[in-house]
Amino acid sequence: MFRYEGLTPRYLSKAVSEEPSFFAQLVTWTYKRNDGKADAEEQLSEEQVRQRAETAWELLDRFFIIPSAEGNEINENQLNE
Repeated sequence: MFRYEGLTPRYLSKAVSEEPSFFAQLVTWTYKRNDGKADAEEQLSEEQVRQRAETAWELLDRFFIIPSAEGNEINENQLNE
């Protein structure tokens, strides 16, 4: 659904802004590690991992709310979580 230019995932964007762990999970799914450590073992095929990464990237690309933003202010404690 993110591939359609007319759709903006407002509720998902709001969830990302209010749940730092969701934002961190999307980033984790989008980018590969570069610290030499292995990711946790998953029961997904390489194709499913690739599709998940693309979907997470598309959501982050459309993201228009700063995580932990409250109006024009940023909640530093929530952001640091």
